[in-house]
Amino acid sequence: MRPASIFSDNMVLLRDRETCIFGEGAMNEQISVCLTDLVHHTKEQVDTCAADGRWQVKLSPHAAGGTYELTIQGQDSNVTIHNLTYGEVWLAAGQSNMELELQNAQNGDIELSEAHPEIRYYNVVKTPVADESLIEQESYRYWHICENGDFRDMSAVAYYYAKTLAKELQVPIGIVDCYQGGTSISCWLSKENLLSVPQGIPYHESYEEIIRNQTEEEYDALLEDYNNRLSDYYQRVDKLKADQPDITQEAINEQAGDYPWPPPMGRKSLYRPYGLYYTMMQRILPYTIKGVLYYQGEEDTNKTDRYDVLLKKLIGQYRTDFEDPELTFIDLQLPMFIGKHDVDDCAWGRTRLAQEQAVKRTGNAGLVVLIDLGEYDNVHPVDKKTPGERTAKYVLEHVYGSQEAGTAMELDHVEAEDAIIHIFFRNTYGGIEVKDNELLDIRHAAVGNDDPNAPIGFEGSEDENDWFPLSAEIDGETIRIQTDNRKISYLRYGYFNYGKVNVYNQAGIPLAPFYVPVDK
Repeated sequence: MRPASIFSDNMVLLRDRETCIFGEGAMNEQISVCLTDLVHHTKEQVDTCAADGRWQVKLSPHAAGGTYELTIQGQDSNVTIHNLTYGEVWLAAGQSNMELELQNAQNGDIELSEAHPEIRYYNVVKTPVADESLIEQESYRYWHICENGDFRDMSAVAYYYAKTLAKELQVPIGIVDCYQGGTSISCWLSKENLLSVPQGIPYHESYEEIIRNQTEEEYDALLEDYNNRLSDYYQRVDKLKADQPDITQEAINEQAGDYPWPPPMGRKSLYRPYGLYYTMMQRILPYTIKGVLYYQGEEDTNKTDRYDVLLKKLIGQYRTDFEDPELTFIDLQLPMFIGKHDVDDCAWGRTRLAQEQAVKRTGNAGLVVLIDLGEYDNVHPVDKKTPGERTAKYVLEHVYGSQEAGTAMELDHVEAEDAIIHIFFRNTYGGIEVKDNELLDIRHAAVGNDDPNAPIGFEGSEDENDWFPLSAEIDGETIRIQTDNRKISYLRYGYFNYGKVNVYNQAGIPLAPFYVPVDK
């Protein structure tokens, strides 16, 4: 008998909800569970391993807090989990910007010097294949408590999110980290779900074409060559940092050369379609969670015509797999990014709108707007406090019903008359303000008026081909645009990879990007 590795010392179970304990054992082996002095011996709390060796036991709902032991008894063995507590549990998922560790984030060293025993987290093993090596690695995994510096590898975004939640809710917060840098959304969908929509089939076909005649030895040789190039790159970066402690990411990019990407594709690749769904996600299903924080999309900015459909499919998959049809899903919208030598093709702008479309078409899902964040020439901005806290404020307002104002201002509708366009919004919280964003290192010309007190980032077009900046001004809780007698059939805001935006609501959250037709 073996419980899933996520059931380990210091774990957090979701409060006030029936929770699922699960694992593997011998066929027909009977499993029982004891939570301190609450012994479960009825049929509802005892399970018998199925033919595939899987078992599940449901624990009754329990209030937050406490320190418990959980004993799982099989036919010839038992496992006792110590220092268990109840609280709120969230899954942190996605790719590299969710993965970026606290030790590498801005001011992460300061946070690591503090103690937050109310925050605990579990890191899912990152592996391309599920084999005996995975079982061995899992045996060393446990839930970390955020104290004594023992949380260096926690997702920085998830840490700041959990810190804000813990302060407001006054209950333990558990984070399940399940992510992998550089991954497409196709990596996290099951094969069945990926192939169930036309937008997913190209990922599968491209992968199948690569591996059709590829031997294991050929892939291993390609991977070895790639890893050597990657090692050489990191040696150059480490030397630059040692010689120039204050070197910027832009300078590193210039002096160290391009980061080796992409890795070779093969049957054992971390980046193959639907691979990590089986080697990582399946290892924690169906752990009982409150909701999902999903920060991903960078790897799919060249496939925006598919992304909204696949994101909606992913949301449905999470709800099925975690056995909660109303599972809360929070999507972190992409921030700004452009490489120093890149042309702004608006691909990130299109991806942001695809994220918004998927969320709006799905119940109990929310979007956290990060359009005012990002770093020039660095796809991994080190400020993770702002997105983490902003996500927490959104969740506190919409999931936990607090008085926190946490929602981005959104376009409501547009009215055009004569030479003036009036833009109406939701979630202004009483007003609109222009705020200079000192976090953003602007290297590209601002879209709109050069007046620092004027709203910028608005563009108009007659035919969706030729776009021009628009001068705007705040009028109460609306924005008014003078068209200067130019024909404007389409209006957009913040629709670029990287540029300046400066419109916020009274809660200090930016206006969400939009792209809409203008009806006269």
